[in-house]
Amino acid sequence: MKNKKEYYIEDTYTGTAEELAALFATGYSEAYDICNPSFLKWQYFDNPNGNAVIVSTRDKITNELGGVYVVNPVDLMIDGQRVKAALSLNTFIREDFRGLGLFTKTAQKCYEQTLKRNIDIVIGFPNNNSYHGFIKKLSFADMGNINYLIKPLNLLGVLKNSLLKNNNTLQINIPEKQLSQHFIIKKYNEKLTPKITTFFDAVNNTHQFTTARDLNYLKWRYINHPSNDYHIHFIEKDDTIYAMTIFAIDPKNSQPSANLADFCALNNHKQAASVLLSYTSKTLKKNGVLFIKSFAQPQTIEYQILKKQRFLKKEKLSRETVFSPFIYRNLSQNQYDVSLDNWHIVMGDCDVA
Repeated sequence: MKNKKEYYIEDTYTGTAEELAALFATGYSEAYDICNPSFLKWQYFDNPNGNAVIVSTRDKITNELGGVYVVNPVDLMIDGQRVKAALSLNTFIREDFRGLGLFTKTAQKCYEQTLKRNIDIVIGFPNNNSYHGFIKKLSFADMGNINYLIKPLNLLGVLKNSLLKNNNTLQINIPEKQLSQHFIIKKYNEKLTPKITTFFDAVNNTHQFTTARDLNYLKWRYINHPSNDYHIHFIEKDDTIYAMTIFAIDPKNSQPSANLADFCALNNHKQAASVLLSYTSKTLKKNGVLFIKSFAQPQTIEYQILKKQRFLKKEKLSRETVFSPFIYRNLSQNQYDVSLDNWHIVMGDCDVA
């Protein structure tokens, strides 16, 4: 039966984070972050790159919120130039508003507003349910599957944990350490700010396409995250930072596992990056972590290091096809070489790691 609900579309969302959380709670368990108003306030309204672009639909009679299409601003580095982009996330249409074509209608309105903010590019990491809508209805290009890597740290522990069905409540600590006369592992702290800024300036020019890293983004995305506890470490040599790792325990996995949310290194400093990754991985194992998950593309120095340290493609471990597409839409007239091979993608670039 055709849905006859009367509705209207708001070009600019006028409601609150509490209203959005209540909307998402109609389709998700309240354990999900997007059902938490404080999480949505952080994600949509505290972003240093600008507030999220939110287009909503409402019941024409009751004014009740029925759905949203959201993109969140993120700056990219493309061939050394900073470009305004956005991440498509948390698109949701309430069940009684479905069948009205609102996914497409709110999306097109959202892209009109996005262009007005001088945002050129929209990227996304869709799930199986939304993928076809993005490709067939919204003109996104499928850039291919992201390399999803896993490093088992304790195979016997994985088996025992699976049999016992333990919950993942692990607390981890990765201490600072002088590893040799040259290499020092340091946790993030404010005193490192000048060195981190210099490091990020160099990293931003290392890859053809990558998320723009700076202190404001680091603090917002990781340090001020309302629900995940991220462990940020750097390796120094001769008072200069050469690589960074950011880990978090995956709260959604019943097995004690860690997401490598970010791993970046300077070219020609593979040894330092390798030492950092090896140290943090071994320390996670001592803390009871059973495996580490990561994204990486084959052309990057980071991928080479991960593979050498026995990170394996998920397909080899699960023997199942892994669906991890990366999608892209160019809203502007600017032309970019957007082959997935040119991207440095990490788990922290999506909104769930």
